[in-house]
Amino acid sequence: MGVQDRPQNDTAKKDNGMLLDIPCLKSVRELLYVVVRRTANTPLFDTRFSNYGFNRQEWIQHLRYAGYEFRVFQHGFGVEIFHPMSPHYMHFVEEMEQAKESGTKPQNEVLFDAHMESLKEQSKKVLYNDCTLWPCLFEDNAHSL
Repeated sequence: MGVQDRPQNDTAKKDNGMLLDIPCLKSVRELLYVVVRRTANTPLFDTRFSNYGFNRQEWIQHLRYAGYEFRVFQHGFGVEIFHPMSPHYMHFVEEMEQAKESGTKPQNEVLFDAHMESLKEQSKKVLYNDCTLWPCLFEDNAHSL
């Protein structure tokens, strides 16, 4: 999936049908893999999300609230290469299990929820709404669009 920082009034698309627009995101917690051109305006990763958990989700939401457009490259694919589990990942899994047992949320999830509220308050307009506005995309009759 790629994203593009583009003025919202620029509707000219010259990708020769290689890219498919994504009209919305199904969940703010989606773990997307994206390719983004780094510019002076590219949002940075939030350093409060250290080690493991919610760092990519936070960045995707930051891009979303900054007005980036999301697209899928239709004629290719990416591969995630397995890597050994790090101590940070193991700590994250333990924290998730403890939170589930105690009925609480892990620290980074609490931080993510608070950060989302902050983004909503600061944003003038979100280019990508959640997909509750587009339910037909996720139903059996999606082909009828």
